[in-house]
Amino acid sequence: MLKVASTPLSNEDALLLDFLIGKTLNDDVANADDTFALPKGTEITREIALDAKKHDALLLLTMSVD
Repeated sequence: MLKVASTPLSNEDALLLDFLIGKTLNDDVANADDTFALPKGTEITREIALDAKKHDALLLLTMSVD
């Protein structure tokens, strides 16, 4: 298990991060309470992916890229 900024990443989360980094969003993305939001066209960086994980939004990102 990887640790990033004292937040442990499961193997599944680490694979999702690897998949997402460098991808571009096809749609606007926001979680239910709007604490995490990104506009269409945003290129996903490691920092963005880790922030998404913190806000339980990795699945939202995954569903919004090709």
